Amino acid sequence: MNGRRNDSGYILITTMIALAVVALLGAGALNWASSGLRLARKAVESEQAFYMANAGIEDALARVLAGEAAGPINRQLPVAGGLAGTYSVSMTPQADESLSVVSTGQVGRTTRVVTARMMPGSTGGGPGGGTPGSGEGTPAPPGVPEQVFQQAIYSNGSLAFDNNSVICGDLTAVGSVTLGNGTRVVGKPGAGCSYVVGTGKVIATGLVELGNNATVAGGWCDYWRWGSAAHPCPTRPSAAPLPAPDFAALSAQATERHSTSRAWSGLRSYNNDLVYISGSLLVEKAGLTVSGTVTFVATGGVSLEGSIICAGACTVAIIARGDITSGNSLTFRATLVSANRIALGNQVTVHGNLQASSYAVLNGATVYPLQAAAQVVSPPTPGGLTDWR
Repeated sequence: MNGRRNDSGYILITTMIALAVVALLGAGALNWASSGLRLARKAVESEQAFYMANAGIEDALARVLAGEAAGPINRQLPVAGGLAGTYSVSMTPQADESLSVVSTGQVGRTTRVVTARMMPGSTGGGPGGGTPGSGEGTPAPPGVPEQVFQQAIYSNGSLAFDNNSVICGDLTAVGSVTLGNGTRVVGKPGAGCSYVVGTGKVIATGLVELGNNATVAGGWCDYWRWGSAAHPCPTRPSAAPLPAPDFAALSAQATERHSTSRAWSGLRSYNNDLVYISGSLLVEKAGLTVSGTVTFVATGGVSLEGSIICAGACTVAIIARGDITSGNSLTFRATLVSANRIALGNQVTVHGNLQASSYAVLNGATVYPLQAAAQVVSPPTPGGLTDWR
């Protein structure tokens, strides 16, 4: 009897120990499962927060493309699971005129940070800002070097303007600059210019000559006059010539080729194309209407007998190995780059920038430069993960 009672006690103790072990194992399993769920939720929230931060970068780019002023952005969006995600964006102007963009996405208590650097959006310089076809919100034409857009007009030789020309931005010449009677170099939006490249200054390594009633908003400098309020360069100008167009590289980028000279008019549609012409290009008197983004490259000269206008939004560039010349009283919605000379007729209006490797002559012209299109110049970079739990 006593032996059986002792055995029952042992069994009871063993059972209790086994139950305790099972309970501990169960609690551990539950804790492990709970931890796994928390980690899985954090991983999901981290990914969602990353997408939120990327959405902030895209929002910032869209606003810059639209020409809006840089400023903070805060938005809340729904995400899976009934949670609300948010992103907040800061845009800080940099010395090189780019924007440092920091976007923080948050879902729950988890945040992710993405950074990028953007160049400001393209803006037409014509009256009213956003002039149709001025290049607003469209990419820079293919094959056109970025430095072309860093001044209204750049010449590796002399520049000459006559009879009330108007230039919305900076002029640079590796040579002399002549500003004829009534010529105005505008330094800030207004006075007919809704966008201005730089401060409206003139820099020449040779001599600057001003005619009657010629004005330069940003001051001017030449070989003899610099280092004062009216001539604001800190040192004597010594501008380096810009490189001539690389026609071999342009040929390699071509999306459309022509083995002989072309004469065009009427409507032509493009989609970020580079048209390479082995010969000259003539825009006929009837004029050329362009839809989309295109660069015309001619290994010969370019004669503009008719206007170049846009059907809707367009961005156009012309790059020529020879001279670029035009008739009188025409309008060109195009950036003009010549490996030789640019000589435009009387009373011409240019919605674009000019670069000449020899010299440029404009008589009564109005130049509304463009700025290179908004673009992410430093790709979005994911930052760290922050979790306040």
